[in-house]
Amino acid sequence: MPPVVRRPSLSLLPVLVAVAGVLSCSRGTSPDGPRVRNVVLILVDTLRPDHLGAYGYGRPTSPAIDALAARGVVFENAFAQAPWTTPSIASLLGGLYPSAMDMGFWSDPGGPGRVADAVETLAEVVRAGGVRTHAITARGGTNAEFGFGQGFEEYDDDAGYVQLTLERAEAFLDGLDDDERFFLYLHTYDVHNFNPPGEYREMFVEPYRGDLLPKERLNKFLQGGTTRLEARSFGEAEWRHVKSLYDACIRNVDDQIARLVETLRASGRLDDTLILVTADHGEEFGEHGSSGHGYAMYDESIRVPLILAHPSLAPARVAPQVRLLDVAPTLAALLGLAPSETWQGSDLSPLLEGRALSLPVFVECAHNSLKAMRVESPRPRKLIVGQGRPKGHLFALDVDPDETKTRHQDPDEREVLAAMKEAMLRWVRTNARLAERFTGREGEEDGMSDEAREEMEAFGYVGAGKKGGGRGEFDWEAALSGG
Repeated sequence: MPPVVRRPSLSLLPVLVAVAGVLSCSRGTSPDGPRVRNVVLILVDTLRPDHLGAYGYGRPTSPAIDALAARGVVFENAFAQAPWTTPSIASLLGGLYPSAMDMGFWSDPGGPGRVADAVETLAEVVRAGGVRTHAITARGGTNAEFGFGQGFEEYDDDAGYVQLTLERAEAFLDGLDDDERFFLYLHTYDVHNFNPPGEYREMFVEPYRGDLLPKERLNKFLQGGTTRLEARSFGEAEWRHVKSLYDACIRNVDDQIARLVETLRASGRLDDTLILVTADHGEEFGEHGSSGHGYAMYDESIRVPLILAHPSLAPARVAPQVRLLDVAPTLAALLGLAPSETWQGSDLSPLLEGRALSLPVFVECAHNSLKAMRVESPRPRKLIVGQGRPKGHLFALDVDPDETKTRHQDPDEREVLAAMKEAMLRWVRTNARLAERFTGREGEEDGMSDEAREEMEAFGYVGAGKKGGGRGEFDWEAALSGG
């Protein structure tokens, strides 16, 4: 039997504005008991959904993820709340928009901010519910010193490559008591690095014989604040090579996910464990003239996979747009736990059960001063406002899904544009108020550790926001007020 396809229903413009103005967690009714006993949350850094078989890709990059998707729920339109790692994962785990935590922009010597102690994280809620919490990551912007370890009984942030991540995950699982519930968070950077092991190169990559790509550190070249602009000169051969390396990295990670699934199966835990696969952001492959991520708000940078697999969830493909912000309240509900009162996301249980739920998508905290809003009703539209475009870019996604032509000056779009700017302004003001409570800048004068700075430099992040103006320097009130 094929998965159910769930499509959005249209609503009126006033409903759009009202829904967009609701910025606190949507409560819903928690189950009488947990539908899910355990959770493994797998975050594959820099993973675009359109390079997975489950989302229609033709190359064999993801047989294990595809198998999870075949028996699970596939959200076809999931979006991150920031197009780069630190603020995006802070939003995923902290349940708040990045600006509500004052996270995302670089500030010397403090770096991109930190998850403040006042933020009640998903791990804290889960741990308070009597569930073991364990995290394994390769840092790169989610270091424990940035506050990401809150709520985890152990936060292992030096796992390195995905094979080591899985070895440590297996060790954690082996050490559990048979009746012990757990929440295991795994985060791998292998796809971000564009450096697949040899066997995967052989599977996907043909030799590149041009002279436009560096011979070493391709990831930093593609992400660097200046070098990434050289992608404007790339031809078909360059992009084919870059994408092949990317695909090879995905398959490397996918094989390790297969290994994890088998470990859970062998231990008898698979049927009791929800497996969630997602990413923190996507990656530009020249669609709008450059490479990398964090600088733009186009869908190739912010759309992410979101797949949930568990026997209690009927297989389905869910079309309405959702946010990474919604993961925390959704997992809490599935685990039979009440969400934090502070979270701004919504429990996606209605969509899992085939009911309606309409959610606006807000995105922010790129290396440039940019914010975006994406809506589905009354017509699919996307607004990007910020540095260099204070009047905004408005894209009609129903007829222009590739975001090629702005309709900001189109008289037919005037009403929708005004409503979206009004909703975005309320959202900006709400987050500014929350930042007074949840700021992650305590102790900023101490700065990052040298080790953290070196890691972030290796990823091409340090200094990326110099041109972006930094936090607090752009006048959002002026940009979003009036016509």
